[in-house]
Amino acid sequence: MTELLGLLVRLERETDWRKPCHDNLAIIYEGAGPHIGELRCARCDAHRGWLPKQAARTLRDVIALYGPPQEPPVISNYPTALVIDPPVLLENVNDGDQ
Repeated sequence: MTELLGLLVRLERETDWRKPCHDNLAIIYEGAGPHIGELRCARCDAHRGWLPKQAARTLRDVIALYGPPQEPPVISNYPTALVIDPPVLLENVNDGDQ
């Protein structure tokens, strides 16, 4: 987990859309108790939540393969299909002509 400490991440969870904190950028800090990591606002240091264990494993694996990210990785609780960019890729997926 130490390789994730201090990593800047972008928060795009449902709660971050309902109650944003500045730019929704957070820094990963050491967790407490059963939590693997804490997410704190990069600007005001407010507690933004706990780093999910699966997100920590994925981040650790990606960093091991490709090195530190150039841009803040996104932490989201939305299904991948909902965050496809650009959204027009979802048009006519099941139009029946293919």
